[in-house]
Amino acid sequence: SNWPYIKPSSIMDYLDLYIIHWPVAFHYVPFDPMVRVFPDESIDDSNDGKNIDPSVSVKETWEGMESLVDKGLVKSIGVSNFPVALLHELMSGARIAPVVYQV
Repeated sequence: SNWPYIKPSSIMDYLDLYIIHWPVAFHYVPFDPMVRVFPDESIDDSNDGKNIDPSVSVKETWEGMESLVDKGLVKSIGVSNFPVALLHELMSGARIAPVVYQV
């Protein structure tokens, strides 16, 4: 199958829903596109917090998500695993409200 080599733009025009799964930003973590699953489900992508980038705010990430909606690349945006206080903070500056709050 050519699946790992197909760019998403060649198989779809937009995403229906794009969510921020965790309310933290990560530094780039290289991965092998040929590996579809992790060998150990207890993998820690944060590397005990070393891969978390505290310089990127949720507000900055959300503005990026809103720009994807503005460009027509994403129809709806949402969040997951956000504490209520952070959801309130996000909503206080959001132009586009999250359509999904996945718990």
